[in-house]
Amino acid sequence: SLIFYESEPVWNAPTISKAPCSFNLAFEVKDFVSSTRLRNLAGRMYLCRACIVVHALVLCSIVACAWRIQPDRFSGVRRERERTDQRWRDRLYASETASRLSETDAVSGTAGRRQSRRDSTEERLRGFLSGGLGVGLVQAFGVMEGQAAEGGGGKIFPRVSSEELKQLGPIDLGIPSRFLTVPDWLFGTWNTSMTLTKRTYPLGEKFLPPPLLRTKAQQQEVGENARYVQSFYKYQPDSLENLVKKSVGQNAIAKTVPNLAFNTKSGIDGFLGYNAVEKVEYNLRKEPDKYTVKFNRLGPDLRPLGQRRKEVFVTGVWSETDPSQPRFVSCEVIRTVALGQTYQFVCDSEVLTEYEIPDSNKPDFVKGAQRLAVYVTPDSDERLQLFVQAGGKAVALFDYDFTMQRVDSCAIDPVGNRQCAEG
Repeated sequence: SLIFYESEPVWNAPTISKAPCSFNLAFEVKDFVSSTRLRNLAGRMYLCRACIVVHALVLCSIVACAWRIQPDRFSGVRRERERTDQRWRDRLYASETASRLSETDAVSGTAGRRQSRRDSTEERLRGFLSGGLGVGLVQAFGVMEGQAAEGGGGKIFPRVSSEELKQLGPIDLGIPSRFLTVPDWLFGTWNTSMTLTKRTYPLGEKFLPPPLLRTKAQQQEVGENARYVQSFYKYQPDSLENLVKKSVGQNAIAKTVPNLAFNTKSGIDGFLGYNAVEKVEYNLRKEPDKYTVKFNRLGPDLRPLGQRRKEVFVTGVWSETDPSQPRFVSCEVIRTVALGQTYQFVCDSEVLTEYEIPDSNKPDFVKGAQRLAVYVTPDSDERLQLFVQAGGKAVALFDYDFTMQRVDSCAIDPVGNRQCAEG
């Protein structure tokens, strides 16, 4: 802090006790006989005050710049170190999330603020493009929302059947998207039949998450089948591409996306065999990378189970399309926070799903495979040691085969509107 003394000099005193400059002006009254000399001194004093103000402003500017600009930001070494540190911060964040229920609300608030900043930016861009400058920019944006990870260079397809999986880094498969888009040939409503074909624990049972280990005897057996319904509808994302098109009077591009809330409830109910999910809260437009699953408080035998919910955070989405045939694969990295009255835990997982039309003459029939990979989450000292020992490898792999039969060429979107394919 800088303190400036603004007291007027006491002319009757032999000296000035509080000088406005960085040096002392000692003088005696008898030295100032001439009024001209007195005015000259006053001018020097005010000039000195101005110098102090200017120097103070310069100093504050230098401090502010030094605070905002980090010299090591431009270091070539910092990029790799920052990537490693971020991965550790993500892992260790799990313990705080599980120990405090309010963490989920904090994450939700952060996502909301991020969306608000993004909306504000798009509003300014909309005003800029409305002047007719956006005509040539429609194809200038290489990264579009929901399309950022399209085409991962053939890295995702092998992960569906690989004997060993390692946890993905932030950009190992390219820039991730915030939500999943699928090919248009998946549009509609589908009856799905999914069968567990293989379950492996590559590093042994001691590495399994405690909830998975406790419920091992209750898990689905190999060969068991679950049936449920899935729906895929058209959605116009608030991407820069669509913003530009709307600003120049063109039609926005609609993407085919899964009805996540409907599909999640349908799938969980189908696997558990009863109406287990009360509702799924999800808003694709406002918060595309987070949803909440709230379970019913009564079990299938009407036994009270208490309040339970899962907060699911999608930390990355990638996809690939086979150009030679109707074949598509997606990869979703997920962090799940399960909260109940007597338990709470965090689980990191990866979901790989492959879709394929085996016969081009039967576009209403799709077969595919799905893999659920579970990783160690360092939410305690013991789990942290196991996390280091695992070296990022998957500790549990669940492999499924599924078939899908289209039962309706129309789909219901989350707000209840019925969409039908053109033609």
